[in-house]
Amino acid sequence: MRALGHRTIEADNGENALATLRGDGNVDLLFTDIAMPGMNGFELAEKARQSKADLPILLMTGYADFAELETGTLHIPVLRKPFRLDDLEPALDRLLESAARAG
Repeated sequence: MRALGHRTIEADNGENALATLRGDGNVDLLFTDIAMPGMNGFELAEKARQSKADLPILLMTGYADFAELETGTLHIPVLRKPFRLDDLEPALDRLLESAARAG
């Protein structure tokens, strides 16, 4: 994401990502893998939306059967791995533009 000009904050697990979201009011988007130790990307997305209901979220996965997933009441786009910056950039742009229009 840095290569696309975005400021990034990395977290090594879901709990640290949530702590960052709670502590940093300048997070515009959550981009996370579905498969993580301790807390998967779906769980992270649900918990993140509990504190930031309008937070745009993009999940990524190497599993073949995911296109767009619904977890509870969340509709979350999924980017399949491997992907290129040419795949990531429009996905991020769509989410950020949609959030700006809603905001």
